[in-house]
Amino acid sequence: MQKDNEGFPWILTSETHRAIRSAKSDKTLGPDKIKNQTLEDFADVITNPLTRIFNKILEVKTVPTQWNTAEIIILHKKGDKKQLSNYL
Repeated sequence: MQKDNEGFPWILTSETHRAIRSAKSDKTLGPDKIKNQTLEDFADVITNPLTRIFNKILEVKTVPTQWNTAEIIILHKKGDKKQLSNYL
């Protein structure tokens, strides 16, 4: 397995493809608004470009700033809605 200069293994196309195929399709959309089902539908087309992007990130050691953005939503699970401990 080929490794970069820090000893980290490069991401394989097969790993990217497996990750796309195993993503749960019922998850909430992220900031990019792309559904996991859409990624899975186009997995054969996007796997190689995504793998190159991921390996470039390893090479330059910089994660795109947009990837640091997340939307966090707390969900009420039971009991008094005024108690924070009743949320996930």
